[in-house]
This record gives sequence, structure tokens and C-alpha cells, in this order.
Amino acid sequence: TEQNFAIDEVITFYFDEMVDENSITDSSIVLTKDGNEVQLQFNLTNVNDQTILSIQSTNSLENDQNYVINLSQEITDTLGNQMAADVTVNFKTSLVHYSDLTMIENFTFPGTWWQPDGSGSTVGIIVPNTVFGYQSQTYPPATVPKKAASLRYEWDPSASEWLIREYLAGGPPRDVLFDTSYVLQCYVFGDGSNNEFRFAIDDNVPDPTGSNHEVSLWTTIDWVGWRIVEWQLNDPNSVGTWIGNGILEGTLRFDSFQLTHDPGDGISGKVYFDNLRLVKKTTEPVHIVSNENTIPDQFRLYQNYPNPFNPLTTISFDIPENGLVKLTIYDVLGREIETLVNERMNAGRYEFRFDGNASGLASGVYIYRLSINNKAMSKRMLLLK
Repeated sequence: TEQNFAIDEVITFYFDEMVDENSITDSSIVLTKDGNEVQLQFNLTNVNDQTILSIQSTNSLENDQNYVINLSQEITDTLGNQMAADVTVNFKTSLVHYSDLTMIENFTFPGTWWQPDGSGSTVGIIVPNTVFGYQSQTYPPATVPKKAASLRYEWDPSASEWLIREYLAGGPPRDVLFDTSYVLQCYVFGDGSNNEFRFAIDDNVPDPTGSNHEVSLWTTIDWVGWRIVEWQLNDPNSVGTWIGNGILEGTLRFDSFQLTHDPGDGISGKVYFDNLRLVKKTTEPVHIVSNENTIPDQFRLYQNYPNPFNPLTTISFDIPENGLVKLTIYDVLGREIETLVNERMNAGRYEFRFDGNASGLASGVYIYRLSINNKAMSKRMLLLK
């Protein structure tokens, strides 16, 4: 019944027992739009002897569209017991997609993250049991690379105050500067502990005093699994209270993830982070625009326009017959970057607006390849940032 699902959000199913991982296959999870199957990826995480199934479309979903996801009854627990019936969920994606995406940290070339006790702001923890690190078992399914950061924590119940400041001290992610026109986002795998999470950033960079730290409002970690947590930086009511004046000013830079605790919340647990990024949101269409009333007389792939481009360009093509159409982006070494289209389409003329920033591309030459019914054609395009 979700009516505002983010186009790159993770679909999460929470099982009340541990699932036999061999019973979950590509055929036991089916995601469709208008009856056509959508490519997806999934992974499993066991938490407290129960299984979290995370599912994500291989490519971002189309905005403002209806989707259906089905789990087969054949999925079993570790004793071989099947589910009582198939599970079917209908949902609709948000009107919003991204006109710009800037990655701060995807934990491929990680920044210099301190251990939590390295910051003097961190209080109320059991130090040996509160550790930040990297792992490759739990991650948003469609993310590249298949890894994420983890923060294992244990609070000291005898303390009077609690705060973890997981500080980004250096490295390339520390050099990413931005302003309030962006939304700050991160995938956060929650542990259902009801502890609280927030972002911290520096403003008025460079700040010689090092005291201009602003924070988002606290978000209660009342979910289990992956979720996009975000901070709308241009909303003055979204700024919390810490060190600073409560107003985002000047040039901004990421400072830290922060967690806090209240008596009654979970004493220990683990949360994960991936794809800390900046996005700009828009409702303007960027996906396929078709004219099926104009039937082309031959197969054509046009030069993208504009070219060079930054970050948006339009790829147009003609297909004179119905068939399975695939439009894929490669780098100059022939490595696949992203599949933009992979579905059956009617004969017609089509346009696809491609966003280089949303795909995380650096400046350079890329190749786009179109294929249908054993015919293929390729062209080059140049991204200049």
C-alpha cells in the first residue's frame, strides 16, 4: 500500500524465523511493472535468529509508477517449513527522482573514520565493544561495491549521558563541499533498538575555530533493515541542537554520524551505513518518452544530445519491430556501467534522458549500446564535469 516509495529504496521483508537461504532464488522473488518483470538483486541478513530479506531493483525504479512484488510460498525456514501462501505487495513510487547525485562516501575508497572513542564528544560507551569497521556481508543489494560500514556499539548503563560521534577526519570524502541546495542521504541498516541517529556537518568551511558543527534532528531507529535516512538541508526546521547556532551557513562539509541512547532503549547492537551522498530532487521526467504512433522504417541509434554533457543528456533510438530492447552504458574498457533499459517494447521512436551524476560517473568517454532481436548498435558520448 506504499504510495511514495523512493526510486532506489530497499524493499525489506522481516521473517519471524531464520530462512533457508537455498530456498530463496531468482524465481521465488518477482518484481513487476505493468506485468513486465523488473531485474532485482537481494541478500539476507540474520538478526536475533530471524532473517531480513533485502530486495532492490538493479536499476532505479521509474518514478510515479505502480509495481508489484511477489514472494513465492516455496520459501522455507531452516527446518523446511514453507510459508502458508504467496505474499504479494502492491506499491507506487514517488513523483520524485534525482537531477543530481554526488557521492561523499561509498566505502570503496574510504575516508579516515576514527574509532568512536577517538572523539572527545563520545561518552557513555563500553569502549572495547564499540567499534567501527567495514564488511561485505550486509549491504544494499544493488549497491556497487558489495560492502558497507558497520558500527557495533554497547552503551554503559551506569552513565548519565550517551553520545557516539563517528567522525570523518580526512580522505577524499572529507574534501566534498556542498551547500543547502542538496539533500544529504545515507542508507542506514537499523537494528530496531530505538536508539537515535543523526547527521553532523560543518558549516562556514573553512572554519578556523572548528566549532561550527550543526546537526539534523534525531531519527529513532525503530526499523530493522535498510532505509534511506535524509536531511533536507534547505529546511531551517530540520536543524537540531549541538555545537553551533542552529543555522546552516556558507559552505558545508560532512562531519560525523551520531547515535544517542535513552534508558529503555537497546543497550547493544549493530547498525550499518552505505552510500553517504548528496542529491537534488526533481519531478521532471527523465525516463523513456515514446511515440509508438510513428513506426520507423529501420533500426537507428542517434548521437546523444547534448554531447559533451553534464550531467544530463538525451539518447534517442528507433525500433521498427516489437522485441526485447536493451540499452547499456559501458566505459572505454568495455566494462558494463549500467543497464538503462531491459524490457519488451513496441515498435516506435524513443528518447531516454540519462543522468551521469545519478550513475556516479566521472568525466570521460562512455559507450552506449542498443540491442533488439539480435541487432545491436553503439555510439560514444563524452561526460565533462
